[in-house]
Amino acid sequence: MQKNSSLIRLMDLDKQVKVIIADTTQVVEEARRRHQTSATASAALGRVITAALFLGSELKEDQELVTIRIVGDGMAGPIIATANGNGQVRGLVSNPQADLPSRYPGKLA
Repeated sequence: MQKNSSLIRLMDLDKQVKVIIADTTQVVEEARRRHQTSATASAALGRVITAALFLGSELKEDQELVTIRIVGDGMAGPIIATANGNGQVRGLVSNPQADLPSRYPGKLA
């Protein structure tokens, strides 16, 4: 993950409850910058990247990969993200310029 991004894993002593907390703001911002995505496409890609990081955090470092592929028929099209256990992630949204008007002020569609 990018600097200033974090993922924290917690488990109770009986190993019955596991909590994963992540701040992926910087990772998503880097993806937005690299892919020049619109606000809506950035939000969609960011959610898939974050989900891949959550799942990847359960893997053994860089020996395994997890891939999430969302096959959507909406404006953004398919979205894909791959992550490993070291927190390395990459993602792609098929239509990076897909954008919808906000439903409410300050709220992405």
